[in-house]
Amino acid sequence: MIKQPRSVPDEIAAYLEPAELAILQEALEHFDGSYRSLMDHLKSLNAPQVVYMMVNGAAKFEMGKPRRDVDLGNAEEMNVWGDGYALTEENMEDLSDPRQTTADAFVMAKRLNGWLPWE
Repeated sequence: MIKQPRSVPDEIAAYLEPAELAILQEALEHFDGSYRSLMDHLKSLNAPQVVYMMVNGAAKFEMGKPRRDVDLGNAEEMNVWGDGYALTEENMEDLSDPRQTTADAFVMAKRLNGWLPWE
């Protein structure tokens, strides 16, 4: 069953101009789409449940909160999460170190989005 992408919550959308709403919706689709894509990738690698837990735990640690607590009114934050998931998928060729691969991907996502300095 394919999940339909979420939309910007009405209580947030009511305060936005159409251009702002479009930006936020695009960020939300990247956030959700990247996550689903990563989960599909893990499935293709025959990941056991513990790997999913390690990936989600590493993302939560690096971002300081779980995915469910993302501010859906903040396009920048959703893009960092989406980039982190996309980079994790790109870099996880096998299941040898899913926690570190995810952590590294989220650090890179934060750097790419200006949340962390380049060392």
